[in-house]
Amino acid sequence: MKIGKERMFPYFVCAPTLVLMLVVDFYPILFMLYLSVFQVKLLQPDYKPFVGFDNYLAGFRDPVFWESTGNSFIWAFSIVLLSLVIGLVQATLLNQDFKGRGFFRALFFFPYILPSVVTAMMWKLIFEQNPLGLANHILISLNLVDQPVLWLNAKWVALFVLVGAGVWKGTGFFAVMLLAGLQAIPTEFYDAGRIDGCSSIQLFFNITIPSIKNIILITSTVYWIWMFNWLDLIWILTKGGPGTSTHILTSYAYAKAFKSWDFGYAGMLSVVMIIIMISIVTIMLRRASEAVESL
Repeated sequence: MKIGKERMFPYFVCAPTLVLMLVVDFYPILFMLYLSVFQVKLLQPDYKPFVGFDNYLAGFRDPVFWESTGNSFIWAFSIVLLSLVIGLVQATLLNQDFKGRGFFRALFFFPYILPSVVTAMMWKLIFEQNPLGLANHILISLNLVDQPVLWLNAKWVALFVLVGAGVWKGTGFFAVMLLAGLQAIPTEFYDAGRIDGCSSIQLFFNITIPSIKNIILITSTVYWIWMFNWLDLIWILTKGGPGTSTHILTSYAYAKAFKSWDFGYAGMLSVVMIIIMISIVTIMLRRASEAVESL
């Protein structure tokens, strides 16, 4: 009996967490799957006809769905790639021994800890589409333009602003994570490389990058998931506009649910998002596992 109780003890300890996960994570997913196969209108709460895969078929015929899907990949991968590159540069610089290093580490990490709403409001003030916006004020003061630039009135310019805001926020996360990896690399590796006559560039690509490649992959995967689901920055800055040109799947689902009150279609969009994320994350984690096994 005592052995049986000891075996059951870990399950009793984990039970509260498992119950919380079921309530917080799995129930919403199951409810979303349920919504995706029904026509659910908030203004008609009793009208829930089963439509099967009609919402999914409507999505494949919806040009905004495809535009939002493409924007989601452009948005997420652009931010992750640029944040990774800039964060790696920052981490390399912060790994050097210089006066005030602690201050600059905190300074570079500061944008990441700012609430997303604050970040969005800051960038909205910078790219305000009138002479009072900081960017327009600088351009007009330098006589580079005669009229205020309508930053958020063209798709690719608006996407550029959105990606810029995401990169500004994300580089601190990558810098801190990669800095931890850089500090774990034994200095003997670099000493041996210098004895063999390797240049700084060769040391970087032959020692630094291979040593932190797993951190790069895992960190990029985690941040990609966050970016693929990020709503508040896009909604505050553009609300998916102009028109629907800067919608990602998250903002499009939000608009369908809380502007069109079509929860069935929004549920379908959320299911598609989950399928895409699971597929991408599975591929990236498999690569990470292969990289670990090859060590």
